[in-house]
Amino acid sequence: MKMPWSKPEPVEAQSTPRAIPAEPFDPTAPKGKPTPKRRDVQPRRSGPVAPPPKTGKEARARMREQAKTRKEDVKAGRVAPAEPVMTKRDAGPERAFVRNLVDSKRSVASFFPLFAVVLLVLYFTGMQQRNVQVYNVFTYIWLIVFVVIIVESLLLARRIGKAVRERFPKTKERVRSLIFYGVMRALMFRKGRYPKPVVKVGDSI
Repeated sequence: MKMPWSKPEPVEAQSTPRAIPAEPFDPTAPKGKPTPKRRDVQPRRSGPVAPPPKTGKEARARMREQAKTRKEDVKAGRVAPAEPVMTKRDAGPERAFVRNLVDSKRSVASFFPLFAVVLLVLYFTGMQQRNVQVYNVFTYIWLIVFVVIIVESLLLARRIGKAVRERFPKTKERVRSLIFYGVMRALMFRKGRYPKPVVKVGDSI
């Protein structure tokens, strides 16, 4: 029995448990197994690593060799072809549809740069003074081609607007912007268009 005048008994100090640091959580790791290390997950390269190129000529040669090797691998079916990098101006299914619509038809407008260059050459070489008849004939031809390009562009704009509204009735793209995009593409050489045409002339879209 404990008397009021007796001293309190000393309380034994309780040892505080040591915190065990937790391992980093990886949601992809299976339960009950530690997270694998990066060097164990990443595949190791086989063979010696080629030294970096010392000159720009050597770097360009190595890039051409790599491009040639990849092209052969794609042709043989060993690797998948790389997707072209699209800018914001060319991205989207609507713009891809407009590109295919333009590339599937031949147009006089695609020769616009050629006529413009020839006219400038004749002008700056003084053809209007040396041979007036040849210069006048080419000027008349250029005017006729220019009128044909305007009519063709108007018909193309109408065709693009109608096709886009039918194919993408709920599109958020402005139809006028798509029309301008298609007309500007039609004014370029077929081989100079980017992104490159993926359809042939005469294909149904």
